[in-house]
Amino acid sequence: MDSLDKLLTTLLIMTAGYELFLDVGIFLSWKKNTDKKVVTADLMSIIFLLIMTVGVTASFIMNSTPLPMFIAYIAAAIFVLPHLLSIFTPKGLIAPVFKEGGILPAKEYSYEFVQGKVIKEKLVIHKKGSDRPKSLQIGIKKPELITMLNDNYKKYGVKNPLIER
Repeated sequence: MDSLDKLLTTLLIMTAGYELFLDVGIFLSWKKNTDKKVVTADLMSIIFLLIMTVGVTASFIMNSTPLPMFIAYIAAAIFVLPHLLSIFTPKGLIAPVFKEGGILPAKEYSYEFVQGKVIKEKLVIHKKGSDRPKSLQIGIKKPELITMLNDNYKKYGVKNPLIER
């Protein structure tokens, strides 16, 4: 292993450690918030992670990637999986316990369903004060989620794009 491989392996180990730390926070939040939960995900992030994993695995098979780097990457990829999910509760979105007590309040978010070019429907989440919305494509048509979002719209006085099109 040359010095660049050692540096990249060290960075991957640090990333895996940080992701594991956040995973513990997410699981503590999940356990702490006993309300019913609905899990959704961003399809593009999952596809990107799969493509990266296939590329790193192919590189390892062709003996271009050292074993410690490959193991560190696989660990980081596994530990990032919970972050690709968005977990909704009636109170808001589940976050690591270290952020705002484990829940991002529903009153700080607005939701809308939009038509996409590649994927027909996606749920777009807008956080107040942020310019970057979050798009979700997997699990957005679950009746529990639609009911939860509708209840949040009524509770916080925001127009519901599901009903008012």
